[in-house]
Amino acid sequence: MSGEYKQYAMEMWTEFCMLIIGNQYEQICEQICGIVGGNRNNQIKIAIWIDHYQPKHNIHDIGLFFKRLVGYDKSVHFEMHNMDLINNQQQQQSNERQHSFDI
Repeated sequence: MSGEYKQYAMEMWTEFCMLIIGNQYEQICEQICGIVGGNRNNQIKIAIWIDHYQPKHNIHDIGLFFKRLVGYDKSVHFEMHNMDLINNQQQQQSNERQHSFDI
């Protein structure tokens, strides 16, 4: 992992944390309940936790907001964390939802 990549990842992490702590964009921040970062296999992963599954367009808007915030132009991936919860919801509701997609 290059030093430039690490520096960029740290800048993203700092921007995300400051945004959430400062509650600068209330519409976005009120939907977020956590953020976690990790370094694995020479890749840095930043996960933004939302309070509940929302329509795809809302999640897409959150993803686009964070990508624009740090000037990130590559694809990012959204994935629902608790697949057991998804399966239970699917049994209770017949409407189609995507639980994993790229932004």
